[in-house]
Amino acid sequence: MPANIIRFERLAYLSLVVSMAAFVLDNTMGPGERLVPWVIFFALVLTAAIGIALIRATARLRKNWLRWVYAAFCVLGVAADAWTIPTAFAAHSPMVHALNVGADILDIACICLLFSAAAGAWFRSTAVACGSQATA
Repeated sequence: MPANIIRFERLAYLSLVVSMAAFVLDNTMGPGERLVPWVIFFALVLTAAIGIALIRATARLRKNWLRWVYAAFCVLGVAADAWTIPTAFAAHSPMVHALNVGADILDIACICLLFSAAAGAWFRSTAVACGSQATA
């Protein structure tokens, strides 16, 4: 496994943890309505399960379409944060915004690692790596 894929996997897990911490802080600090604890727990478990499955599948299964799916989710997340952070700045804690921006930076780094030259060769050579006679 190339070093870029290993770095992607580690940074993606870190981004997931930072995003989940921002979600918890947003619902426990500051003004406004808060979610009940069981909803927070359910949302965290569901987010962790989907996130871990997507990250692990992207890094380990070597499917090119999975890196595009991961990239699309990251782009949508970064765009949503870019849209909402300026308009909702007063309603949320600055710490929550800082964590969201940190997670967005990590997501952008993950996309760069996924689409680097070494990673591209890793995703393209699946058939050769599995023992078939196909060329990359």
